Amino acid sequence: MPVINVNFPLELFKMFQGLHALPAAQALPDMTQTPLPPGSTNALFSPQQIQSIGAWMLIQDFGSAYDLSPSLGMKLIEQGYNSTHALCFATIDDLLASSLLCREIAQLHDAIAHWAEN
Repeated sequence: MPVINVNFPLELFKMFQGLHALPAAQALPDMTQTPLPPGSTNALFSPQQIQSIGAWMLIQDFGSAYDLSPSLGMKLIEQGYNSTHALCFATIDDLLASSLLCREIAQLHDAIAHWAEN
C-alpha cells in the first residue's frame, strides 16, 4: 500500500491557534526548569531547547507540521505523548522501550530542533 505524505505550511495552522487551548485547570508545567536531572545525557530535549520551547501542539499537528512519519506519530500517541509539551519529559530510554526505532528518534530530534527554533 503506498504512503502519501502531505505537508501544509505552518501559516495554515495559525488560524487554528486557540482551538486546542488547555483549560485553566490543566495549566502547563513550568518549562523554565529542566524536567530531567541536570547533566542528564538521556534527555530528548537539550537544555537550550527547553528554554526556547515551541507552542503547545497536538502530536498529530506536530507530525504534519514537521514531517514526522505517520507511524511515528501513532507510536507516540499510543505511548501517551498526546502533545508536544509532554515530550519534554521523555527520555531516549523511554522512547527505545516504547519500540521506537533509532531512525525514528533521529527524526523526532530533527522535528524538535525545528520546532524549538520557531
